[in-house]
Amino acid sequence: MTSSDTNIVTVTPSLTFTTNNWATPQIVTVTSVRDINVDKVVYVSHTVTGSGYNAVTMSDVLVHVSDIPVEFVQVCNFWFFVCFGWQLEEVKPQSIIQSATSATIAETATGTYTIVLGKKPTSDVTIRLTSSDTTAATVTPLLTFTRRNWSSPQMVTVTSVNDNDAVRETVIISHAISGGGYDTVSMANFTATMIDDDTAGITQSVTSATIAESATATYTVVLDSEPTSDVTIRLTSSDTTAATVTPCTHFYPSATGAVHKW
Repeated sequence: MTSSDTNIVTVTPSLTFTTNNWATPQIVTVTSVRDINVDKVVYVSHTVTGSGYNAVTMSDVLVHVSDIPVEFVQVCNFWFFVCFGWQLEEVKPQSIIQSATSATIAETATGTYTIVLGKKPTSDVTIRLTSSDTTAATVTPLLTFTRRNWSSPQMVTVTSVNDNDAVRETVIISHAISGGGYDTVSMANFTATMIDDDTAGITQSVTSATIAESATATYTVVLDSEPTSDVTIRLTSSDTTAATVTPCTHFYPSATGAVHKW
């Protein structure tokens, strides 16, 4: 381990892990220099060598040295003990953590994911959520994180909307973030795929009939789900010298307002 400025902070120079103690956490001690009047960030870097670990890297640990007396503070996964009454704390950028970026949701069902801030904000942070297609799915419209609840995950609920078509729809949930020093932070969109409970099909009222000569008979045909565009059913008689049939029937999506709706 190496301190970027040993005039301000020193650090345990090395740790050794063996085949016997490799699973036992070891303490790294960071010590600030007595009687210095600074407010500065120092980073501790790590170099790993030996036993197949030469290619392994570790993140630097940022240490903020300021004139606030405390006993100790936990940084990342290590306990850093503070000497001479200086404060050492982790300095990390604002980040937002979401538990998932996609889900498959059955029609009329719901899907959820959580969002939490990675660092305490300077003031309230609002996250506005928007569905790309509210006819297919709606979403929790707003989350608010304060300086009190910033580290508690909040749940986002995506609700599939029931419709009459048989189309599998994909909805994108976007996030707009503002306030608390998080205005420049971005989040990945959440992609929700809706599994429709309708199926494309055609139902006819009968499949056979007996008709007297010179008489007529009828049967009905209806679509099982709303089409995405016009559907045409062409009817043909196998023997037009014995019987003729309505040549063509059209079905239209309900949005067209046509007479022969599906």
